Amino acid sequence: MKNAQYKNLGLSVLLILTVSAASFSQDSQKIRPISFYIGIQPAVTVEPFDEYRNTIDVNIFPLIFEYAIDNKWSIRLSPIANLQLRPEFPAAISHLGAGLTVPYHFSKKNSEEGHRGFYAGPHVAVTNHKLDQFNSITAAGEIGFAFLFNSVLSVHVGAQAGTTLMLNPDTGYNVMVRHVGAIFSFGFWF
Repeated sequence: MKNAQYKNLGLSVLLILTVSAASFSQDSQKIRPISFYIGIQPAVTVEPFDEYRNTIDVNIFPLIFEYAIDNKWSIRLSPIANLQLRPEFPAAISHLGAGLTVPYHFSKKNSEEGHRGFYAGPHVAVTNHKLDQFNSITAAGEIGFAFLFNSVLSVHVGAQAGTTLMLNPDTGYNVMVRHVGAIFSFGFWF
C-alpha cells in the first residue's frame, strides 16, 4: 500500500510539473508590444548670407522619439539645436526648439512590430532664433512612407509643407514665410 501512495504522489507531482511547464512556456511566448521608436533625423539647412555666400545650419541633436498610441496613430517629438556655420564669423548655436508631429498610419500596425507604410499628419514646431533674436512657429502637414525591416529597423522618408510665422516681441517684427522641408530618419522600434 505504501508503494501505491508513492506512485500516486509521484504521478501527482509529475502532473503538476507538466501543467506548470506548459503554462510557463505559454507565458514565455508572449511578446511585449513594440511601442517606442528612437532614431536619428539629420537636418541641414542652407540659407543665403550675402549674394555670394551661404550659411549652413546643422542640427547637432538630431534624435527623434516616437510613441505608437495605437495601431494607426503615433506621436513624434524631434528636438532642434542648430549650429550655424557662417563666413567670417565663428560657428554659433542659431536655433533651439522642438517639433511635434502626429502621424496617422494607413497600414495597420500589429503589436510585435513598428509602424510601416504611408502616413500623414499635422506638424508643429516652435523655435527660438538665438542669433536673430526672434521666435518662430511652424504649422505644416507631413506626408511620408515608413519602411520597416526585421519588424524593428525603420527608415522614414517624407516631406513637410506649410507656413512659418516669425515673431519679434521687442520690435513688433512679424513675418509669415513658406515652410517646405524634406524628412529622412532611421532608427529602431522597441
